[in-house]
Amino acid sequence: MLCPAPFSGRADKDATEFWRRFQNYLEFKPIVADADKLRLIKTTCIDQAADWAKKLEPNERATFNAFKQAFESRWVKPALLKFRSAREMFTK
Repeated sequence: MLCPAPFSGRADKDATEFWRRFQNYLEFKPIVADADKLRLIKTTCIDQAADWAKKLEPNERATFNAFKQAFESRWVKPALLKFRSAREMFTK
């Protein structure tokens, strides 16, 4: 069964790559209903990400787009921080 890989929210997980693969999965299936997308994204959030999703304000989890904005705001790092984090891994 082909399913999107879960997202844990750990620092070593790339939220941008997770979201890209999730979007590809939505197109592959195709899943178009907002409620279906929202249910699926919530099930792919595990560990820290699942805890975060449970604590979202009702308006942040009311629609798929609202969830996406909240997800990106919380988990997607600016490119400069990604570069710095990668560089720090190699210099320690």
